[in-house]
Amino acid sequence: MKTRTVLSLAVVLAGCNQPVPDPAALIGPSASPVAAESAPAAPAQDLPPIYEPLVDMNKVSEKKYASDLEACRKFAAPQEAVARAAAQREQPGAAVQTMGVLAGYIPIVGASVQTAAALGNASAAAQTVGANAGAGAAMTKAQATSDYALVVNTCLHHRGYILLR
Repeated sequence: MKTRTVLSLAVVLAGCNQPVPDPAALIGPSASPVAAESAPAAPAQDLPPIYEPLVDMNKVSEKKYASDLEACRKFAAPQEAVARAAAQREQPGAAVQTMGVLAGYIPIVGASVQTAAALGNASAAAQTVGANAGAGAAMTKAQATSDYALVVNTCLHHRGYILLR
């Protein structure tokens, strides 16, 4: 029974084995150009942007704005990569937490008190690990998204656009 409990916990915690983004991706826009070049490239072009600035388009060329916005988004690509990676880490954290909750409801017929206590402890540990992983990823995602918006807005502002938000 202990073996089955340990194997169940190992399967639940296996969801925590997610890749961690390259530390260069965490570098902000004030970093050196060499460090910014070593950051991961922008995600696939078919993904929607994580932030859309609200710009006063009065007396603004649509073509020039589109090219300036693309340049600003490329400048903010490291923050976008961190935000997207954090969003991917949120889901496994929630899954591990859910599996921890479900593990607490596994019936143990004929098991000793110690085995039931071990499963309860494993369930609580999985819930804690999952909640912490999900919360940490959510905080990282929120900060990276905020940084991305700040970089894009500042870049557009320096190029002469009037931002409404």
